[in-house]
Amino acid sequence: MISIVTVATEKNYKNPIVGLLDKRTMGYFVNLEDAISCVKQNCMDIHEEIYEYAIIESVEEGLFRYTKPEDVLWFLFDDNTKTYIETTCPKSQERVIGFWH
Repeated sequence: MISIVTVATEKNYKNPIVGLLDKRTMGYFVNLEDAISCVKQNCMDIHEEIYEYAIIESVEEGLFRYTKPEDVLWFLFDDNTKTYIETTCPKSQERVIGFWH
């Protein structure tokens, strides 16, 4: 299983349709704990002054893989500490899967 790190914002700078995220997949880790640590610390400034959310999706190896809701972790950027803190999925994204696509 790999853990894919994607950052996103609901501010829709590129797409004016409400509810769609502007997003960017930053990379992946083979160890979930490494992914969580990297996100929480805002490694290599994955926030980039725009991405309020970080999403970690754990995906099994293979073709046509999808992410189960229980395998998705959400983080919200804290402007005071300049780190990401774990949070819940925004309501606008509750029915969305596969942010890394």
